[in-house]
Amino acid sequence: GVGIILVSRFTYGAVLNAMKNVVEDSGGRLCVETVDIPFPVYSRDDIITAYKDKISQILSSSTTTSPDSCSSRSNISEKTAKPWLCLAVLDHVSSLPSLLHPVKELVSLCHKAGFERVLVDGAHALGTVSEINVADIKCDYYVGNVHKWMMAPTSAAYFWYRRSDDGR
Repeated sequence: GVGIILVSRFTYGAVLNAMKNVVEDSGGRLCVETVDIPFPVYSRDDIITAYKDKISQILSSSTTTSPDSCSSRSNISEKTAKPWLCLAVLDHVSSLPSLLHPVKELVSLCHKAGFERVLVDGAHALGTVSEINVADIKCDYYVGNVHKWMMAPTSAAYFWYRRSDDGR
């Protein structure tokens, strides 16, 4: 089946554009699915439920409803094949609106659903979240920039990755 890159409606614009570029370069092998997190958000459960619902929709149906979703792409011929859960991109703290996401729970949910890799965008968490324990979050990648909080050049960033069991 086609590879799924999961994002949310609050994914930072530059990150979303990067994922769309990856999809475009994939020749139809990848597509973006978007979690529609409700707003206003009243509790962390609202965010978790939105992810559960979207993942369930992806796994249980060969069709989706979002106009930018995988099913709307005309070059996807394997609509009945099981989707390849390639990458979930999560915000630790989203920019607009500014929300602290329950990343530990979301990472666990995505891994249990079968996503091969989970990336957490921590750009807005650095300086706003009092303690960030990336190993405890159990994501595969944790990335962000430091120009906002460390007064560094805009090109200053960090990239953390978890070694997989196969040594990658």
